[in-house]
Amino acid sequence: MTKRVVALFTLKSDISVDDYARWSAERVRPVMRAMPSVLRFDDFRVVGNMDGEALDAQLSELIEVTDFAEFEADNARGEGGVLAKEWRQRLVSWSVLYMEDLLED
Repeated sequence: MTKRVVALFTLKSDISVDDYARWSAERVRPVMRAMPSVLRFDDFRVVGNMDGEALDAQLSELIEVTDFAEFEADNARGEGGVLAKEWRQRLVSWSVLYMEDLLED
């Protein structure tokens, strides 16, 4: 069954999206893509939405994982745990969703 994690988040006021993009290229992407539970990791700038309403999130991550519990463990130990702490320190708010494919058995 396909399992995905979606994170939506907003940066602290002293961190620009460009600053975050540089940090992601140097740190986030390499660490996330090396985690045993991560099959695919991509992060994005949020540029709009369909209804034109104000957005709460500046950035998003889309992560395909082998297992949610394994993903949480990877984010709690070793380099993943260090990265998770660094990530939270840059944010003012975040929401992380766990999703499974609706039609897969």
